[in-house]
Amino acid sequence: MTKEQVIEFRDTVANDKILKIFCDNQHIFYDHVESKCPLIWDDEDEILIVIRLCQDSTLQQSMYPVEIVQTSYDMIQFMMTYETVADALEFKDRIPADRVDHFEKFLNDINKQTMSAPRRFSNTKFGIEKPEEIDIRD
Repeated sequence: MTKEQVIEFRDTVANDKILKIFCDNQHIFYDHVESKCPLIWDDEDEILIVIRLCQDSTLQQSMYPVEIVQTSYDMIQFMMTYETVADALEFKDRIPADRVDHFEKFLNDINKQTMSAPRRFSNTKFGIEKPEEIDIRD
């Protein structure tokens, strides 16, 4: 991704929500997850630095429990964030006018399923809570 694309998605779309970053076909990093170290974003040098639990099974992890990973922004293939139905509504103005009804139906269906589903998580450590029911249409 370009520097501009990384910054736009990170700061505007994800905007302090859980962010999942995919790099070089094999590396996945998370930001804004309580159990993980915050990522270090160096926009000037277009570098992402990750400090995490050592993933290398060939090393003695008791001696080297932490690894530091550095990658450049151009190695980021894509990023994704997780939204509530209410947050997803912010994208309504980006939907083509002839598809807005379909978008609203899609979110209404998700909202109904979410409200009727049993709670699958025992805590809110990762910010996962059963959302409040909302009205999709204005």
